[in-house]
This record gives sequence, structure tokens and C-alpha cells, in this order.
Amino acid sequence: MTLTGERRGHALDAVAVRKRWVRRSARLRPVPPAGEIRLYVAPDIEQAWAEHEAAAGRRGAPPYWARPWPGGLALARYLLDHPELVAKQCVLELGAGSGLCAVAAAKAGAARVLAIDLDPTACAAAELNAAANGVAARFEVRCADLFDVSADGWPVVLAADLWYERFLALRLNAHLRALAADGALVLVGDPGRAHLPRRGLLEMHCEALSGTDGFEPGASCRAKVYRVQAGDAQPGAGRPSDEHGLDQGAHQPCA
Repeated sequence: MTLTGERRGHALDAVAVRKRWVRRSARLRPVPPAGEIRLYVAPDIEQAWAEHEAAAGRRGAPPYWARPWPGGLALARYLLDHPELVAKQCVLELGAGSGLCAVAAAKAGAARVLAIDLDPTACAAAELNAAANGVAARFEVRCADLFDVSADGWPVVLAADLWYERFLALRLNAHLRALAADGALVLVGDPGRAHLPRRGLLEMHCEALSGTDGFEPGASCRAKVYRVQAGDAQPGAGRPSDEHGLDQGAHQPCA
């Protein structure tokens, strides 16, 4: 199976090709602790990556969509447990990957969900995942840079597991705080990566995860959900980060 090319003089439908690729390289299964949700998950993400590059005939981005990640799992669980946060709301997920958090928001009663990701295969996977969970009618996927999509007018904004690279994190932190300053409810999930912002977060939830939850075989960590504040976090609703930005005693970072 190839991801590029033509057949009988007609260009292949790129979206359909990518969806076939997702179905071939991943299996639909529940993703505890958000077990109400099923995602297409690759049994071996490294093998899926190598096969994807071989089929495309070029180097490509890692298939982040092919595995549920700790922050996304924690945020999805939190949304399912607190549907009042998103019920009848329009919800935007940035850097959505598989669309896990967007799917959780839709299942929790969001009126409309938009999942943004730059990877076309991730977008195809997110569409498949929405359909598999019965929320496709309220679910839109857009393949774009998350900074090129206007977030104005979205009352709820989600992001998870995006703090793995310094430059991206710096831009993202400023972007999310600006959205919070404009009145959006901005919720993020992460297991305590180095580039998570050190201030301006209120801890809302902590989820203990193990490698059996699918994100990293043999690993374990605590992933947390935070509400992004426009300025430095102050005592109040939720549990504020310490002066360094993280509750270091409770955090067990993982990839």
C-alpha cells in the first residue's frame, strides 16, 4: 500500500488513503482510564512510523496519533467526569493528534468540536476516531498549524502533551494565556514535561497511569489537568502549582 501516486490517470483520494492506512496500522480499542472512548492505536508505534515512511517514500513526522499520551488521557477522563464544563459549548482542541480530548468533549455533550493538527494522517485518524465513538456529527477536523487557526470565540480550548519542545512551548504558553485573558476556559493535560509553564496554572485533576494504559509500555506516571490562568496562579478553585510551577513531590514525569 502506498500513500502517494495515481491510478488509472486519477489522483488517489489522499484522505481515503490515509484512513485506510490508519485502519491497517492500528487497531480500534478502549483507552483506559478513559475507557468509554475507543481509538485507533498502533501495537508498535516505531514499526508504524517506519512502515508509514516506507509507504510514503519519504521521511515523515512521528505518528503521535497512534498512541494515547498521558496528558490526553488525564484530560479526557476529567472531561468525561465533569461534563458541565463542555456541555452545549463549542470546544477547540489544539494539536489534537488522535482527537482523544476532542472526542471526550463531544461525548460529554459539547455542541460542536473542532480538532486541529498539522499532520494529515493524524487528521484522518481523528475523523475515524470520532466516527467510531458516535460523535462525528458534531466533530470537525482541520489540518493546519495550531497558530494559524483563530481561537477567538471558542469558549473552551483544550491542549495536551504539547510541551515536549522549547520553542513550541514558548509560543503555546503565550497563546493559551492570551485566550484565557479573553475569557476562554483553557484546560491542558501533561505529565510534567520540562517545558510546561512554571506559573499561571491551577491544578484541577491528577490521574495515575501505567504502561498498561497504552502510552508507554512498562512506564508509569501521574498526569495532571490544569486550568490556564491569564496571569500567575493564585489560591482559589483547584490546586495551584508551587512557586516553581509544579507539585514536584506528586509528579512522576514520563515521555
